[in-house]
Amino acid sequence: MQQNIMFALTDPLAKKVWPLINARMDLHQRYPGLLDLKHRARRRLPRFVWEYLDSGTGSEAAKARNRAALDRVGFAPSILHGPLDISLETELFGQARPLPFGIAPVGMSGLIWPDAEGHLARSAARSGIPYCLSTVASQSPEDLAPHIGGDGWFQLYPPKDEGIRRDMLQRIRDAGFKVLVLTADVPVASRRERQVRSGLTQPPKLTPRLLAQAALRPAWALASARAGMPRMRTLDKYTDDRRASLPPQAHIGYLLRTSPAWDYVQWLRDNWQGPFVVKGVMRAEDAPRLERIGADARWVW
Repeated sequence: MQQNIMFALTDPLAKKVWPLINARMDLHQRYPGLLDLKHRARRRLPRFVWEYLDSGTGSEAAKARNRAALDRVGFAPSILHGPLDISLETELFGQARPLPFGIAPVGMSGLIWPDAEGHLARSAARSGIPYCLSTVASQSPEDLAPHIGGDGWFQLYPPKDEGIRRDMLQRIRDAGFKVLVLTADVPVASRRERQVRSGLTQPPKLTPRLLAQAALRPAWALASARAGMPRMRTLDKYTDDRRASLPPQAHIGYLLRTSPAWDYVQWLRDNWQGPFVVKGVMRAEDAPRLERIGADARWVW
């Protein structure tokens, strides 16, 4: 066995492959904390992609408040209990989970890296945690159906047209998604000033300015060139010439969706057979009414 290993390490191809294998083995040493991954991502992605991933809106005060609120959550551990059998298992919607969290929806994940939704869905399925696909992701429910392990969640930006709404719910069900998540706190298009300053438009177009940024990140540029520029595949079926009326910072989803009211939430509850979550709940007084309507969970954000 030792001779085989020594022979392999002297092989010219192995000399190239071994550092890659070793790098995978040392991920925890290379990236001991989430901040290390953030710095690596910023160095690896073109500026306009990083601005899409990292930015808030306006002065980004809400982003700062969210971070500060999380930092205020502290622990006061009790000591001297001897060896402990620690478990993070929990139960959600009647299903046992090994961890008390999942992967949240991110629109146009494919802009950050090709097949990002697929990578995330497969990782979630292997780990037994939920993966939530965005309405404005770069892959559709049908694309993700083979990868979600029958345990996908779908985040819905509310379509105004009832025919589109019914069709989307049917597609989501047929693809194997079990949980519907309605986003209720984005009634109008957001401005996303940092994205505009970086030159990013919707849909993304490789202008000379963006090409110059991409040229500084060859790994991303090559991967994206092979995959092609991403688009919102779930919405392809419903788009038409109305796209031309959009400002460059808005996407086609804004032409299709509406600002929902309470009767809209009731309609979704009546027409979705499965767990139903309302995302964007920020006032305690809204929670009891959502419970009476039949929402199975409130996503606080």
